[in-house]
Amino acid sequence: MDFQFPTTWQELESIVNTGVLDELPVEYKRSPVLIHTYEQDRQTISKAQALQNIHAEINDSLTVLPTGEEVALTYNKYPYDLLLHNLPGVDHALLWFKGSLSIAAAKAYLQSLGKTCCLYENPVALKSIPEVSHYQVFLLDNVKAFPLPMAA
Repeated sequence: MDFQFPTTWQELESIVNTGVLDELPVEYKRSPVLIHTYEQDRQTISKAQALQNIHAEINDSLTVLPTGEEVALTYNKYPYDLLLHNLPGVDHALLWFKGSLSIAAAKAYLQSLGKTCCLYENPVALKSIPEVSHYQVFLLDNVKAFPLPMAA
C-alpha cells in the first residue's frame, strides 16, 4: 500500500476528510504493541463488561449540549499511535453520544471548547463498540490544556 504517514496537521485533516482512514488496515493505525493489547483486552473482557465500562465512563463525563444531545469526550484507550507517530501534539480521543449528533454539531461543540479538531465515524464494519455511537476525534496541541478521562 502506498501510504504516507502524516507529518502535519493539514495532512492528517486531509486523510480524515477524504475517508482514507476507512480504507487503512489497522497495521497502519496502531503499533504492534497496541494491537496486541487491544486484542488481549477483547479476549479477556466480555462484551457486556466492556459496554458497562463505557457507559460508566460516559456517565462520569457527560455534557448536555444546548440542543439536548448528550456527549462525553474521552481519550482513546487504544489510540492510532502509529498513524500519529509524526504528530506529537495530536491526541486521539473519542466523542461518545446518545441519540444522534452530526459531525458538524460535534465539531462545533469541540470548537466551542477551544479545540482544534478533526473527526470521523468508523464504518459499522470497523466499529469495535457499535452499540454506542461515537466519533474518532483528533485534537491538536491538547495534551495539557484539556485533561480527559481514559475510555474504559
